[in-house]
Amino acid sequence: MPGGAALASPASSPVPGREEASRFFFAGQYDPARAIIERTGAASDDRAGLNLALLDIIQGRKKSAYRALKAIDSRLKTSTSCPVLMRADVEAALAECEYDSGQIDHALAHYEFAWSIYGRAFGPLSADNIVCMEGLAGSLIRKRKFDEAAELLTSIAIIDRTLYGETSERFYLTLRMLTACYAAMGRSDIADALSGFSMASARYSDYQQVMAVPVKAMAEGKISQAELESADRRVRSLVLGGSDRDAARNKLAGFLPVLFNSPPVSGHVRPRDFDNWTLPIFGENRQMTPVSIDPFQPVRTFIICIHGFGLSGDSYADFGRRMAKRGHAVLAMDMLGFGDYSLKKGTDTINTGIWLKQVVSVVDELRRNNPGLRVVLMGESMGGAIALQSAALCQDRLGGLICSVPGGERYGQVRESLMVARRFLRSKWKPIDIGTDINKQMFLDPEKQKLEDLDNSRGMVAPEELRRFQKFMRQSVRIAPQIEAVPSIFFQGFSDRLVKPKGTAEIYKAVKCPAKDLIIVGNQEHLIFEEGECPEWIIDCLDGWLQNKVVAASPPDGDGVHDGAKSD
Repeated sequence: MPGGAALASPASSPVPGREEASRFFFAGQYDPARAIIERTGAASDDRAGLNLALLDIIQGRKKSAYRALKAIDSRLKTSTSCPVLMRADVEAALAECEYDSGQIDHALAHYEFAWSIYGRAFGPLSADNIVCMEGLAGSLIRKRKFDEAAELLTSIAIIDRTLYGETSERFYLTLRMLTACYAAMGRSDIADALSGFSMASARYSDYQQVMAVPVKAMAEGKISQAELESADRRVRSLVLGGSDRDAARNKLAGFLPVLFNSPPVSGHVRPRDFDNWTLPIFGENRQMTPVSIDPFQPVRTFIICIHGFGLSGDSYADFGRRMAKRGHAVLAMDMLGFGDYSLKKGTDTINTGIWLKQVVSVVDELRRNNPGLRVVLMGESMGGAIALQSAALCQDRLGGLICSVPGGERYGQVRESLMVARRFLRSKWKPIDIGTDINKQMFLDPEKQKLEDLDNSRGMVAPEELRRFQKFMRQSVRIAPQIEAVPSIFFQGFSDRLVKPKGTAEIYKAVKCPAKDLIIVGNQEHLIFEEGECPEWIIDCLDGWLQNKVVAASPPDGDGVHDGAKSD
């Protein structure tokens, strides 16, 4: 192993509490780890100070962490006995704080310094390098140095594939980042190959996870072999369709053979002790969230759900389960800059120009693999605007459109615009907390206003991102007249304190498709479908609308997707 000697912890007398604190830290139990350090007096030197700063970063106290790290960094620069890895750990932690506060040039310099040490200590393909490599790649992307970022991301993808597998969420997200880099470099051929393989791998992961339910039921004697085979045909046809993961892999290998024929990769080799605390790797043990499907009944429609501002695809979990029981498949997407994307450097920035491409590419992939599939776009708030604007680009491939509170007219909009303008003049990339105010407007119940209780939410946003978002939302009413051939239904809560009903009504009126409906929900607040807020009667209403306006209006093409009766 490269640089093995560098891993040794400096000789010192045991300090009470450090071993116990480390057990909690590496188990992801950060509050007990902090309490032990503070209670036992273990925070007696710069390593302990660094570890407390790492806890601050993990727990969102980044201003406090940055102040402590700057003081430690100043002392270490004049020290002649500082362990080299500790110096790298301080630089990497500083870079994390600087990246999140929009100081990209400073972050880039600190990441590069840390990477120069980590690369020598652990080799270029090690799990112990991932956090620093992702930070460096994200900084390069923000500086539009896509070729350098792509080189690093390729190494990260190799590590992800080797250690976590081709159907892991980590590998999928890294490939999506690589796709964006090559697209920005004008290499659409490589970008298409990356996109094709990542999507095929995601669908295969969906298939495995959905089929785990009937396989278990078969093992427990709850269903027959014939029922298992019927479920397999239905799920395979719907989820995999005509996709060919092996062909997609071979195509990508023709462009990037190193992804599949790489040098050896090492896992975690740093000792799990007090002198080797580092920031955790995002998504190490995560698999992708599967499509919500009931494999035991025919699927009538496939609904692509798009979340609201600050939320994620997870916010549709309850809705997806309930609609699956009624014969609808539900795929809830994370939009770039939100959800899991917000937790990875490089995909954590709001980019409205890519949102529509994200959605349309999923629609096209579904229809390409399942030509007879009834695809419905659905979105709430920001997601409603994205769904509407995406539908205008692919309405010939859609069976329906569901828009909840898509209007761009918001209460307090003038005040917010002035605040964004002031912050923009100071620093357009320094994040501000907008999530707290939005949640207070979304929910009247104080218990529901807690941002940390929402699934995979994001509340800190840079002024430049807000400026892009505001511009994006305003253009929906201008694009709405382009919707001429997609049955559409709009929802608006009359008790909404965030989005004005007037804005939704104007968009509804502008849609030219005659098969359109508008439902005002008298006692509903801003969210109608997300975060478990949807009343059962609205589920009944939507199910009926889908049956009458989408299913009845577009009989299946007989490809076996809907009744599961035909073999592949």
